[in-house]
Amino acid sequence: MTFREKSILAQILSIVVVYGAYTIQLWGRAPTPRGAFGFLIGVTILMSLIGIVSHVVLTLHHTPENADERDRAVRLRGSRNAYPVLAVGIWCVLMLALFQTSYGILSYTIIGVFALAELVRLGSQLVYYRIAA
Repeated sequence: MTFREKSILAQILSIVVVYGAYTIQLWGRAPTPRGAFGFLIGVTILMSLIGIVSHVVLTLHHTPENADERDRAVRLRGSRNAYPVLAVGIWCVLMLALFQTSYGILSYTIIGVFALAELVRLGSQLVYYRIAA
């Protein structure tokens, strides 16, 4: 695997682990805006720390390559695949808002939509790297 593939895999694993752990921890609790804000802050800090540590470890074991046309094409295709997921997710959030869903549920739904779109983007990139190899 190339450095970029390993980086993408590390990002996917960190999203699944961090969001999964927080979801399990918060499952069954009544969602509140304050809880969602704390969730967002906690996830942001953990994702940043895991990203920094994983990329330092990857860089120590594997030198990053310069981006070429293939890397740019893979990045663009991954973003193209994530856009419809994000768009549908935003429409779902809007529908929840129209049905006067609580702010806590709306907050968690927004965070979840962004996480899902990011997983689609990264997963697509990983698949495209595997197909092109």
